Amino acid sequence: MAPFTHRPTTLADVPEQLSMGERAFADDPMALVIFPPSRRDPAHPNAEREYREARYNKRLSNPAGYWWTCVDEGAGGRIVGSSGWTREVKEAADADADPEAAAKKAKEKEEEEANLPVSADKEALKRIMEMMETTKKKWTGEMEAVWYLGHLATDPDYQRQGIGKGLVQWGCDQADKEGVCAYLESTLAGRRLYESLGFERVDELKLSTVVEGDQHASYWVMLRKPQGKVEGNAQS
Repeated sequence: MAPFTHRPTTLADVPEQLSMGERAFADDPMALVIFPPSRRDPAHPNAEREYREARYNKRLSNPAGYWWTCVDEGAGGRIVGSSGWTREVKEAADADADPEAAAKKAKEKEEEEANLPVSADKEALKRIMEMMETTKKKWTGEMEAVWYLGHLATDPDYQRQGIGKGLVQWGCDQADKEGVCAYLESTLAGRRLYESLGFERVDELKLSTVVEGDQHASYWVMLRKPQGKVEGNAQS
């Protein structure tokens, strides 16, 4: 077994993580719908990468986010896995309770949409994101807090070596300490891993319901209830 090390992600890790993630999700149906190869502009071959890098860098500054990098020390510190967890809390029932926060969120959304590369299918992205947000709110909207796994990638050369499991387990442990649930959307390839860690399927996201064309791919919505007692857990 290679000597793997987990550490918080830094800005310097982002370019290598993006390269690793691109290889890991090269055939992901959702990614191909949002960034169809047929729309790529030969005059701007790096537009999609630059957008992803800017988005990644911004996410690292989110105080509620926890980004982790797994490296292979035996291969000179090669990045072989990454994850992104967010501790989300229940939104105020009154939409006007914090108008400043609402305005900030709306502005950030507008800026992100404006920065999308021309190769992106903006309408497909909008419909997919709305579907994901609506479903997440359906299952976690009334929870005081939930740990959300929004990103997980493992280098294709390092599959089935426990890398993904270790990155997911970290977030599960945080949820267990608080006695709250963990939530994620799973690709076909990740379902068995998540089930082994206690996640259960509660819903399904079908691309065919929000995008045109022959899109039959679906993603499982999975929820994990707090389990056992981890050191520091308030549960008995």
